[in-house]
Amino acid sequence: MPQKSACMRSPPKTAPAIRPPSTASGSTKQVRRTWSRKDRSPWSPPRSWVFWRPIRSGRLELSTTRPSTALRFTAAEAADPGPDGQHPLVLSAQAGNVDVKKGKLQLTKDAGTAWRLVDAGGGKSLLRLAGASDDAAAWVVRHKNGSLRLGSKADAVNFALGSGELGRQELSIDGDATAHEISDTMYGAFYEDINYAADGGLYAEMVRNRSFEFSAADNKDFTALTGWETVGNAGIHVRSERNQWLNDSNRAYLELEAQAPGDGIRNLSYNEGLALDKGAKYDFSVFARSPEAKEIDVKLTDATGSKVYGVATIAVDGSDQWKKYTATIKAKDTVAAGRLALSAAAAGSVKLDMISLFPQETWVGPVNGKSVLRKDLAEKVADLNPSFLRFPGGCVTNVGTFDTYLESDGQDRQRTFQWKETIGAVEERPTNWNFWGYNQSYGIGYLEYLKWAEDLGGHPAAGSLRRSQRLRF
Repeated sequence: MPQKSACMRSPPKTAPAIRPPSTASGSTKQVRRTWSRKDRSPWSPPRSWVFWRPIRSGRLELSTTRPSTALRFTAAEAADPGPDGQHPLVLSAQAGNVDVKKGKLQLTKDAGTAWRLVDAGGGKSLLRLAGASDDAAAWVVRHKNGSLRLGSKADAVNFALGSGELGRQELSIDGDATAHEISDTMYGAFYEDINYAADGGLYAEMVRNRSFEFSAADNKDFTALTGWETVGNAGIHVRSERNQWLNDSNRAYLELEAQAPGDGIRNLSYNEGLALDKGAKYDFSVFARSPEAKEIDVKLTDATGSKVYGVATIAVDGSDQWKKYTATIKAKDTVAAGRLALSAAAAGSVKLDMISLFPQETWVGPVNGKSVLRKDLAEKVADLNPSFLRFPGGCVTNVGTFDTYLESDGQDRQRTFQWKETIGAVEERPTNWNFWGYNQSYGIGYLEYLKWAEDLGGHPAAGSLRRSQRLRF
């Protein structure tokens, strides 16, 4: 009889399987049945395939984890017919024939152990050791550890059989041929703020938690001082007095109380710390207020503050009004774990907010020019030549409440993505919880996304917004 290869699996209880009807000659032929919606309701394919596979010492087991390769068998008639005149089968694989030793199934080279496929009804089959006199130890069962053994018919494993012709097959691939035309607009960049893709990633801001708005609502391990540490004997307190806010959307600020010159704070940045390049220039800015004139030293240092890679000084005017102060710092060395430190030149108190450090060298788009995007990462995306840019993501937009920050008077920290909160001056964009377990500063907002898409030469695809938020481009 022609030889066929058979892949055996254990079907789900309600799933259709493959019935091996007997032919007139007494041989067994495997016939594949196709799935249809009538087979299950609601229709779905089997949840888990169970394969034979060789394990320790050639023994066999069934596993719900699909192996990388299937173990296939060739079924051939045994040399000697059974007492009832029917020919049992020898099941062969490349590693050997299905054999039994001490009640356990294994693969053995040239073994002649004969088996019977017994119709169990419902398109299922059982496997029985041919000629076994003890019916309680004749049927293939699955032990709790997955190994295949001999046991009673009541515990026998139900198999479904599939068939395929043996032989060498050829697959020809013409790499120059075109089967179907694919639109250029099918290829693009799919962006979502996940795994710090924006803050700490594509967004070039180097200061983490620059506005002291981090909260346990963003992440249970977050506080308003996450990313910051004290320098010297400074007293540092995050406050939110209504008459002292930077603005309605930026309510937390730091009050630094220096006991002596050099007292201050230090930012840890992301990952290992600030990545500084020798000779590169960095733009520093801070909003500050104090009733007395103060000088603040701004330094790029190592993790301990013992090495200084760049320094600048700002002078707070003493008007007790929020004002933005800026400076440019040039790095004297290349480091991967730098810090940004602010220290008072004299004892006293000063309030700080929106502490920022940006590399001067950011990505320059061909249409909109200098951007807020990291040069290296934005260049990698541009090199993909995407036909569209999909933003800002799915989960970051479709979860949370529909309140705005102002509608909740700043109390709602788990809002769905509100595109209107992501435009305008960055210090007026209320930060928000991110679905992926951190804080979003919205430093990259809708305008930045639209400019980025335009500079990439791609269509802006604002995905996953609820209907009332959607824009037309």
